[in-house]
Amino acid sequence: MSEIGVIHTEHINKYYIMGDVEVRALNDISLDIYKGELTAIMGPSGSGKSTLMNILGCLDRPTGGLYKLGGELVSEMNDSQLADVRNRKIGFVFQSFNLLPRSTALENVLLPTLYSKNKANAKQRAINALEMVGLGARINHKPKEMSGGQQQRVAIARALINDPEIIMADEPTGNLDSKSGKEIMELLIRLNKEQGKTIILVTHDPKIGKQVPRVISVFDGMLGSEEEQKELKRWTDANFSKLHGLEGEKAALADEQPDQNKGENQAVIMEEEEEVE
Repeated sequence: MSEIGVIHTEHINKYYIMGDVEVRALNDISLDIYKGELTAIMGPSGSGKSTLMNILGCLDRPTGGLYKLGGELVSEMNDSQLADVRNRKIGFVFQSFNLLPRSTALENVLLPTLYSKNKANAKQRAINALEMVGLGARINHKPKEMSGGQQQRVAIARALINDPEIIMADEPTGNLDSKSGKEIMELLIRLNKEQGKTIILVTHDPKIGKQVPRVISVFDGMLGSEEEQKELKRWTDANFSKLHGLEGEKAALADEQPDQNKGENQAVIMEEEEEVE
């Protein structure tokens, strides 16, 4: 591994003002994620893990600190520059699929190409992506004609269409039954192993953590200790307050702290696509 990862942060902070109160969603986050890694960012609801993904995914900017993505200093970019980086380097998969209901699987997968400079062979690339996720026979089906697992496969194909180096998936199995969730995890692991994609999963489900080589734990907007991260990877119960070294009061506070702008930042990606529909 190189000394500096494809994702590199130094002392990242994110603060929000709620009335007269300053809420620290993230505090002093320094980490590296290397090319080709399969990593899960884990923590209880409200811990700041989705806020961290929004920053790593260039959906939001940190209040302070440094963030480099593939060597580019993105922490000081404006909205237009961040959008360009997102489109070139990152594919997103969300818990709620975020598919356009009146568009076919093929049309949904094609959407990111509308805002990409790489439009060559877009339709064939979309077909190839759908075939890669096992939906070659359903390219003309609309979301309502597909199961939840199939819709999430369409979302993964859409994330792959511009051949990004990084896939970021926020609770990718959260809306699926156990069988479909298992299939989606197998697909993401295969993309990591066979194509070398850097894949970052954000989840509160410890069962996912047991399937990946690396777990980054987040509690109260801060990275967990190495001991907590190892314990979290072994844990099978979603009651994070039971983790060794994590006090119940700390976990309770984490549960009360909201993951700010999660829905709003998903809308950043989808709003232009909805205009096209």
